[in-house]
Amino acid sequence: MLTDKPEQNEPRPIPELIAPAGSLEKLQLAYRMGADGCYIGSSAFSMRTRQNRIGLKDIIEARKIADGFGKKLYVCVNIFPRNRQVEKLKKHLDFLAELRPDAIVFADPAVLELARDTGIPLHLSVQTSTANSLSVKFWRKTGVSRIILARELSLTEIAEIKSEVPDIELEAFVHGSVCMAYSGRCFLSSVFSGRDANQGMCAHNCRDDYRLTSATIQNAAWGEQELEIEEDEHGSHLISSRDMCLLPHLEKLASAGVGGFKIEGRNKSEYYLSVVTRTYRKALDDLREGKEYDPALFEEIEKTGNRGFFSGFYFPELKEQTEEVSGRPIPPAGENHYKARITGVNGAGLEVEVKDRIRTGDSLKLLTEKFGAEKILKIRRIVNHRQEETEEVSSGVKAVLEIDCETNPDWQGLVLQNPN
Repeated sequence: MLTDKPEQNEPRPIPELIAPAGSLEKLQLAYRMGADGCYIGSSAFSMRTRQNRIGLKDIIEARKIADGFGKKLYVCVNIFPRNRQVEKLKKHLDFLAELRPDAIVFADPAVLELARDTGIPLHLSVQTSTANSLSVKFWRKTGVSRIILARELSLTEIAEIKSEVPDIELEAFVHGSVCMAYSGRCFLSSVFSGRDANQGMCAHNCRDDYRLTSATIQNAAWGEQELEIEEDEHGSHLISSRDMCLLPHLEKLASAGVGGFKIEGRNKSEYYLSVVTRTYRKALDDLREGKEYDPALFEEIEKTGNRGFFSGFYFPELKEQTEEVSGRPIPPAGENHYKARITGVNGAGLEVEVKDRIRTGDSLKLLTEKFGAEKILKIRRIVNHRQEETEEVSSGVKAVLEIDCETNPDWQGLVLQNPN
């Protein structure tokens, strides 16, 4: 938490930056881009079952990666398990007891009951919708050391909770998708698609394009009919929320007592993860040094794919004055800029997974860990996955890009984008 006033030239303590890790590659990238901790989860017991195929070997490797970076690793066990899953859950927690992650993130009391004996710190998931100090006190008594607060809380309410329960760690989401549900507990997917979002299989039905109609009406000429409500050419996205972005408000959130700033997005691309993590890292480093907020950081965030941004529920007065809550997907200036992920460096060649069309002669930007340290690389030759020289390669293939400058082995794992 922020102190009231640091001594001159003394850096301020700032909250922990926590990033998503949907794969081992993303985990390493998040740490490189400045995350203090990352959250990951087994496909069987976390909220991203369908998209992220994380196995036990991957979690073991994740622990090694985190130790190598000197960073924290949080393992999510945040599904709401059914009876048939309890025995497997016990074995999974035995596995985690040996692995020793920095915390287990849970939502269901059954996980709490089984996990307390491991001695691993327990963090309460946002899905429990913890929204008041009495609930915080209850969970603290059960052995929980950190509460990930309900997204629906205002900044004033968070400050009240911290003042009434000062000896508990508080964490809050600062960036990413917001479910049209109560703190992520959604049943739309179960009803529409037969996929239980609370078992990690959300089909994201709230993001679909819907057409609104009134109840049936009687018309003298045509009989009973539906009346379509007037909309624009994009249809209606009334149950698709805009994305949250708290970049301009981090100091206020920290001063309210939030010690962990969480980024949503285990399913997002490496490009998205890189841009968002390093931008929040820069904002927090500026905050530590007592610098004013730089609006250019928000411009950087806008380059990622998003549905438009709002400040969540932290500042109710902003929504009344200027902010819209519902939003439709906005094709970026953003994700179309993501060109490739570097998988290897060999002499003058970069081995890459291509994400968008690349042509000989293109200039690409290497997205590095720090602002102002980017490099522009000109592609002078392309060799495709069949070892044939070619003028261009498209998304989904592997290729070698020969560039017009000396390469660096440290570039492995970083991403390439179009220059702005």
